[in-house]
Amino acid sequence: MKYQPTKQAALRRRVNKLLIGGIVMILIVTALNRVAVADADSGLETALRLYCQTYIHSRSGEYFSWQRSGELAAYLVVTARRYELDPLLLLAVVKTESDWRPGCTGAIGEVGLMQIHPGWWRGSWGRNAGIEIDGNIRNEETNIAVGCQILRRYNDEGSYMQMLANYNGGPARPYWPYARKVDREYREILKNFWLYFALAGMEG
Repeated sequence: MKYQPTKQAALRRRVNKLLIGGIVMILIVTALNRVAVADADSGLETALRLYCQTYIHSRSGEYFSWQRSGELAAYLVVTARRYELDPLLLLAVVKTESDWRPGCTGAIGEVGLMQIHPGWWRGSWGRNAGIEIDGNIRNEETNIAVGCQILRRYNDEGSYMQMLANYNGGPARPYWPYARKVDREYREILKNFWLYFALAGMEG
């Protein structure tokens, strides 16, 4: 006989979910208040880099040591800032593109963490878009930098979701399921980061 939850059990689950949601919101508001009053030398950037390092290493520990994960996290944050992108969004894009596997190769030849197609971006499209590629596209830092340039280019042409859809399918064939998938991952990363930041502040 299939188990049928009682009304009381269902009600308890709903209450627990609401309580957890309330605690999450309190922690996030606490973090945001800390950010609002923090000066330029606050621990926000440090927390961001450490969170990125932890995120990268937890998903690619077999490829990157803790130290290497820290180097990539620092580079990702700095490069994202340079191109006016959210570093946490880049975490979501890389997670969706390659699942943080540096040797990942796509179905039509895309390579690296952000799945860049070397022929496309070295060709006329890349030149017309003002994208400069130096060095080995399989190098993690180079791959991240090129991905940021592409995202920044598309970010000038439309909305946040349009940028993501274009990144996958190009401006002629934007792929919206991809954009929604990245957005879901991004929202989860955002929530977890602010929780991390709030809890780190409570311990400090």
